[in-house]
Amino acid sequence: PLRRITWKESKWVIIEKIPFFLLSLISSLITVWAAGSAGALENKFAFITRLFISARGYIFYIVKMIAPVNLAPLYPYPAKVNIFAFDYLGSALLLLSITICCLWSLRRGRLIFAVWMYYIITLLPVIGIVHAGPQDTADRYTYMPSIGPFLLTGLAIGNIFERFSKRTIPITLLLLLLSGILIDKTVKQIGVWHDSITLWSYEIKLYPDKADIAYINRGYAYQITGESQLAISDFNRSFKIRPNSVNALTGRGF
Repeated sequence: PLRRITWKESKWVIIEKIPFFLLSLISSLITVWAAGSAGALENKFAFITRLFISARGYIFYIVKMIAPVNLAPLYPYPAKVNIFAFDYLGSALLLLSITICCLWSLRRGRLIFAVWMYYIITLLPVIGIVHAGPQDTADRYTYMPSIGPFLLTGLAIGNIFERFSKRTIPITLLLLLLSGILIDKTVKQIGVWHDSITLWSYEIKLYPDKADIAYINRGYAYQITGESQLAISDFNRSFKIRPNSVNALTGRGF
């Protein structure tokens, strides 16, 4: 994106990456095989539906980066998906629009397009086309992909300071206020992970009728603390959400 490599040099840059791509491919195949062997692959939706789920995921993560509210330990995978619903169709159209705009930006430079492709590609392995586990999306999946959007944010802030060099004090105060809000949010979010009961109670508060795993996990936590009646209540609630849950039956059996 910064034109540090010429076209003549690029072929060697690509060639030297081939071993890493091969290692990544082998690692990916082993991961899919291991997840399948453990019964973690849940591709219960048609391929076209999973594409819409993935499109929603790309936009979902951007929204969470801009407004990190209601961050959940686990975002439950939907039981049903209507690809014509606003969440899915709207996300797909917005994703396509952003991509087209980034392609259009190539006329002025490569940076925005490169950053967007970085975001798309680094999220691709966990975006849901091949789905593993009970989660629809997961905050941890954005640790590397978020570097791209945050890089653009830093450049934008730098440009604002350059353009309004005589008004840096109010801009600095605004950034300090925003940083303070994010620090406060971070401290509170850390508190959510204090212990298993606190964590899964928070999850249940967000998704009371979807988070069957949260009830199971809190049930086992109650079992460890000796609060059997609360544990049984959680296992029963989980069983109502997912009647065929082996974990809920096992927990209730204990």
